[in-house]
Amino acid sequence: MVAEGQFGAFYEYDYKGTSYWYKLEASLGPKYKQPLACESGVYQLVEKNSKSPDKNFIYIGGMLSCCHFSEGVYCMRVENYGPSVREMRQGQLMAPFEAQKLFFQLLYCTKALIKYGICHRYIKESAFYVKKDRDTYRFVITDLGYAIRIGSERSAHVKKLRALQSAAFYPIPETATTHIHAKKALKSEDTESLLYMVLGMMAPLPWAGMKKIEEVTKVKLECTDENAIPEEFYDIKEAATLCLMRGLYTDDLEMENVAAGLISYYFTIVSSDELHSPVRFPNRDAKLVGTFKSYDEY
Repeated sequence: MVAEGQFGAFYEYDYKGTSYWYKLEASLGPKYKQPLACESGVYQLVEKNSKSPDKNFIYIGGMLSCCHFSEGVYCMRVENYGPSVREMRQGQLMAPFEAQKLFFQLLYCTKALIKYGICHRYIKESAFYVKKDRDTYRFVITDLGYAIRIGSERSAHVKKLRALQSAAFYPIPETATTHIHAKKALKSEDTESLLYMVLGMMAPLPWAGMKKIEEVTKVKLECTDENAIPEEFYDIKEAATLCLMRGLYTDDLEMENVAAGLISYYFTIVSSDELHSPVRFPNRDAKLVGTFKSYDEY
């Protein structure tokens, strides 16, 4: 075993000097949707529509179809990317400008998800991996086992989720969208969760430790109001900018790609060269070199 994923573990197999990675996952039982099967379905959707450069920001590789490897175990071949944002940050606070660059660069992952009509629903640091090339790098998003189609009916509402936490999807309170009450999955959800995730890299979140989604949502809405930015964020220019960005989009299903909109907004306030420069993480061993490859023409 070489790494642990959200739903299973990654194993490396060497054959004639070539390294192969496989993701193995135990069955959750007949009553539940199998996360690895869902993840494989997302990859197949992306592969069928592979002309868009957005595909480069979704974790994909030498895919085999999701298969029933043995009794109660599912297997899928994947490409070895890494390390993850979680491994590079190691729980330390980041310099605000570096966190802002990270947010900008990770926006390309949520932009890609929206492009393909996918709502990830489980945004967290360990879901983002870095893909390094010779002179460039980019981030990719994985752990798509809870993903659903944007616009689809949710499988359970918040009240039901409290009783089913061990059996069904339950959002991470700290990064959960404030639109979790909506009956349908929205385009803005993953981008909003990403915003809260990166805010927590700059300063302690005012809602940290709260467990009830309703209470967390109330505090989030208060903290991202332009007239009520909390003390934790007010003196950090980049954090205050993120709080204000929360007001740049709505929960309208018909809206354009919210992540693309925020990317365009950043180009009006920060130079392209700065936004594409390598993110510096607190962990000295996690050094990114070259420039961020966005596939944009600027």
